[in-house]
Amino acid sequence: MYDAYTVVGKMNTREIAFREIWMPPVALFIVFAVALIVVALVIILAVVIVALVPQPDQLGITDINRVFDTGGLAWFV
Repeated sequence: MYDAYTVVGKMNTREIAFREIWMPPVALFIVFAVALIVVALVIILAVVIVALVPQPDQLGITDINRVFDTGGLAWFV
C-alpha cells in the first residue's frame, strides 16, 4: 500500500509518467475472481442443503430400497 501511495504521489507531481492499464489481464482477473466466488457459493450452498435435508436414517428409514419399491410395474396400471 505504501508503494502504491508513493507511486501515485510521484505521478501527481509528474516525477514519473502515467501508464495506461492494459485491460485484457484485468478483465481476465475479474472473470476468474467472479467464477471462483460463484463456485465457492455453490459448494457452500450444497453443503448447507445437505446439512438441512434429513437423511433416511434420521427419518426412521432403515431400508432405503423399500422406499422406492413399487412392486414391479404395477404402478403403471
